[in-house]
Parts: sequence; C-alpha cells; structure tokens
Amino acid sequence: MEWQNTPKMLIVYCTLAGLISAWAISGLLVLVDVASGTPPGTFFAVIGLSLGFNDPASAHTLVLGYIY
Repeated sequence: MEWQNTPKMLIVYCTLAGLISAWAISGLLVLVDVASGTPPGTFFAVIGLSLGFNDPASAHTLVLGYIY
C-alpha cells in the first residue's frame, strides 16, 4: 500500500484525524461526568455558566454550539 501525498488526500487525512480526535475528547468528557456521578453535560454547563449564560438548561447547548 502506497501513501498518496496529494493535497486532496491531505485534506481527507486531516479531516479523518479531526473527527477521531473530536469523538475521543467528547467521549472522555462524558466519561468524566459518568465517573463523577453527575448528569451528562455538566462539564459544558459549567463552562457556559462561567461564560455568563445564566440559564443552566441552555448553557451547555450554547457551549456545544461554540465547540462544534
């Protein structure tokens, strides 16, 4: 198997690497929530509250919108 070093394949490889890393980081954050006994999304809700969003129900949604 020979690796292709074209710009098109570079975009494909980088996109695949980004998707894998995004899933890994998100999975680890959910795993921390489960291990600590808090509901999923607590980490993102705390980040949203620290950014000034006062509604805990929508704070994590806004943070996820910034991240993704």
